[in-house]
Amino acid sequence: MRFGVFFSFLIISFAFAPASFASWWNPFPSKDKPFNKVESIQYSRKDVFDIDSQIIRTEFDKKIDELIFDQLGEHYRRANSHDLYPMELPKKLAKKLDYQDQIAMMEFYNYCRKDLEKLSGGSKFLKAYAYNYDGDAAKTKDYAVIVFDVKKKQIYLAIINDEKTLYLEKFEASHLEPINNGLFPTEVVYEDDKTKFVTNPALRVVAFEGDSYILYFDAKEKDWEELYLQ
Repeated sequence: MRFGVFFSFLIISFAFAPASFASWWNPFPSKDKPFNKVESIQYSRKDVFDIDSQIIRTEFDKKIDELIFDQLGEHYRRANSHDLYPMELPKKLAKKLDYQDQIAMMEFYNYCRKDLEKLSGGSKFLKAYAYNYDGDAAKTKDYAVIVFDVKKKQIYLAIINDEKTLYLEKFEASHLEPINNGLFPTEVVYEDDKTKFVTNPALRVVAFEGDSYILYFDAKEKDWEELYLQ
């Protein structure tokens, strides 16, 4: 009896209570606003998988970002390990493989990403190198950097400086290595144990899959040369 009177009192009190109290004490929460549920921050798929925005940039990295924007435009950005070896296989490649081969390829991609990041000192950015590649009299510092065309979904090797773009070609390798630490003239060895002296800084373009080659600017021919390795 006492319980019934007390319960009736609660119902009457709640009916005439201030709105703030009624909104706080709600034994029957609506579906639109679940009771006692903390609202979580919503992330879009783009935010979660935007690796570029998560990379910590050094002053050198920031300089390269500026050069890419100034010389190549807003559709280009510096490539990272996930651009070359993504966590999800490209659809065209996946369709050609059975399930076991897909698993093996994903493991290979994972290995390649880790290897690239190790070669880049822990950064997901592919390592870039600054030398006077074309040997101009002003000794301008040129930057060899692997870039990603966001619009075309294509990877390129670019050599750029503050004034212009010296080189921009599709990149189908994995990373860059300077030959003889950029010192020149230097002797390089290429296919069939041939040797050649180059008079400008040279790069070894290394491919985990496919052909690797040496890239340099030929001062005599005034053009970029490629010497393929065995």
